[in-house]
Amino acid sequence: MLTIQIEDTQLEQRVAKKAKAIGKSVQEFIKELVAENVAEADELGFEIPRLDVRQHAKIIHHELTEEEEKELVQNPDIKPFAHITDAAKYVHNMRRKPRH
Repeated sequence: MLTIQIEDTQLEQRVAKKAKAIGKSVQEFIKELVAENVAEADELGFEIPRLDVRQHAKIIHHELTEEEEKELVQNPDIKPFAHITDAAKYVHNMRRKPRH
């Protein structure tokens, strides 16, 4: 059992008037209001679209400059992106950058 105390007389009068207008007791009216506003999580009243990752994924591809390509050919020990220690953070930051 839950008891609600309304100290605002204007609010109390509006609630009583609204309940009477729809032909319900104040208790029934408040119970329905609470039930509607504290619905189960599955009952949102709308659907959330589920996107297909394959259609919305983007491959991050960086074009190498001519100078970078020459440098890689001359020095096969160079590992591009070796400076990245946290791949998740790197991708997160890449997604936040404005697109060209």
